[in-house]
Amino acid sequence: MLALAAGAVALMNGEAVDALRGFVRSRRTPDGGFRGRAGTSDLYYATFGLALARLLGEPPSPPERAWLDGFSDGAALDLVHRASLIRCRALTDALPDPTSWRTGLAAFRSADGAWRSTPGAPSGGPYAAFIALLALEDLGGAEAADLDATAQTVLRCRGADGGFGGTPGAPPTTAVTSAAVVFLQAAGHAVPDATLDWLAARRSPAGGWFAAPGAPVPDLLSAAVASAALRIAGRDVTGPPDADVEFIERHAREDGGFASHPADPTADVEYTWYALLAPGALFAP
Repeated sequence: MLALAAGAVALMNGEAVDALRGFVRSRRTPDGGFRGRAGTSDLYYATFGLALARLLGEPPSPPERAWLDGFSDGAALDLVHRASLIRCRALTDALPDPTSWRTGLAAFRSADGAWRSTPGAPSGGPYAAFIALLALEDLGGAEAADLDATAQTVLRCRGADGGFGGTPGAPPTTAVTSAAVVFLQAAGHAVPDATLDWLAARRSPAGGWFAAPGAPVPDLLSAAVASAALRIAGRDVTGPPDADVEFIERHAREDGGFASHPADPTADVEYTWYALLAPGALFAP
């Protein structure tokens, strides 16, 4: 994912890069974190802010590390935020003992290989598996046998049309199907053609991807994760660039960032990341 977003930065001119850098710096907080939608430091948003900062060549800083130290080992966090903490520590070169972090992460894995949002909760399906995969990659990678066991639980969430839902039998969505594709690729499982076809069919002729069949308008998150998943799976995602470029640009704001939808006046680091991931997957070599 980082490499795909880096490809988008490489396609930008100097003025655009400077505007992006200015926006990312404006989202920093005095304590070393990054602002979320509420305007205060937010661990989840920090994963995107730090990734953007690293893409722009800004090195890790002592305030970043000090802020992350305030979360200790993340024992009180759910899976998404535990993985966010691991990702942030990896991005700040502050992950000295992967073994202990692996042990903490294992509490979110059930006996059949499924991952859960909190210990003891029902399976989190493909999305939780994807989040765990990202964390494990930051910790040096997962064992093949563990990936295979989790893949079997992910495949249970595949519908007859090829799309994946959050749980077995749930309606498929673009985000969950994209998570499943990335996980299955990493686990060495062939992604069914029907799944890639389902994901490709969510693409809008007017640019972007729809979040699910019947969704009224395409959205930037779906465009980013679907195009990245298809690119990772080796599916050709090239097409007339004008519609996709115009779609992404409708989310651009004057401060150099990107917003969640065209009518949203406020940019944030999460959607700015998606605005790089999408063109990186679609247009970068």
